[in-house]
Amino acid sequence: MDIATANLAQEIKTTTKNIGATILKPLSVTCTAGVLSNLFYDNYDNVFFGIEMNQKYFHTATIGLVSWFESSLRNLLLPRVIGEKLSHAFIDLTSPFTVGIANLLLKQGLQFYNFGTYLSLKGSLYSFAYGFTSEVAGVWLYNNLVKPLTEQMFV
Repeated sequence: MDIATANLAQEIKTTTKNIGATILKPLSVTCTAGVLSNLFYDNYDNVFFGIEMNQKYFHTATIGLVSWFESSLRNLLLPRVIGEKLSHAFIDLTSPFTVGIANLLLKQGLQFYNFGTYLSLKGSLYSFAYGFTSEVAGVWLYNNLVKPLTEQMFV
């Protein structure tokens, strides 16, 4: 009976860790991106396939989606493919660059779609910095505030 209880406790702990890393980490990154969008973006409207959307909300949602995809990839696919320790170390090092480049490519695409021109070097660095900073600050917030709180609540 003690073995079954220990196995159940370990399973609950693993599930809680995966849920936190897959759901709560992207939420903290999205919230951080929302706060940082007040510093990075003005209230200009983007036109994206005929839909007008405020630039702040559009880029915040993009950061959230890319972070969610990265977290899902880290927790569901990569541990089965390249091993758990290697996948976490690899994604931790590359995720800010991935999110920054994704935001840069989106901004570049919108600039070309709406105006037929390319971003300047300053605009490109600005877009990359927004994605990079949002991911670093969001992961820091998750690791130092959200993760300890959820571990106390669930286990």
